[in-house]
Amino acid sequence: MSFYSVKTLERKEIARDTLAVFFEKPPGFDFLPGQYFDLKAVNPNFTDPEGGGRDFSIASAPGEPHLMIVTRLRPTPFKNFLRNAPLGTEMRIKGASGSFVLGNAT
Repeated sequence: MSFYSVKTLERKEIARDTLAVFFEKPPGFDFLPGQYFDLKAVNPNFTDPEGGGRDFSIASAPGEPHLMIVTRLRPTPFKNFLRNAPLGTEMRIKGASGSFVLGNAT
């Protein structure tokens, strides 16, 4: 499994308490629709009992020039960090992981 450093590019509140966060897409980061990555803060300035990161489904398409996640904004230290960290903040991703297989509809 590969690790990549990425920086936050943009944040948009797309619905009440729902945030889309855009990251640079590292060279060589390939993924398939339905996959996810583990996102961690680098040198976090917070303590979270659930740890310094979370798994997020990748909401952008593989051909897009950036990576996007969408998350509900829960009152956790990590989500507060994600909402308030300055653009350009370095994060670390591990992945992509998982698979999404469509079955035959009958």
